[in-house]
Amino acid sequence: MTMYYMGQVLTTASLAINQNGNSLSVYDSEDDITFNGTINGNNVQFSASYSTTSISFTGTLSDSTHMSGTWTLTYSGQSESGTWNATKK
Repeated sequence: MTMYYMGQVLTTASLAINQNGNSLSVYDSEDDITFNGTINGNNVQFSASYSTTSISFTGTLSDSTHMSGTWTLTYSGQSESGTWNATKK
């Protein structure tokens, strides 16, 4: 996955995504964060909270190997957002 902020690459991460029905579990091993979410048709959302920070992703599956959307990070009363895309390997 690649996250973008203000048109620039913010970070990249390798994610392990497990689907059970409409439920998703997304694990980022670099940051040791587990996101929980849902998939409904081509729509996907997942989020995580830790300490005073929360991050959420919403997006769509464009095919069986690509998804993209927007992310929002909220921390200490502030909020940042950007876009993201991911490709299955």
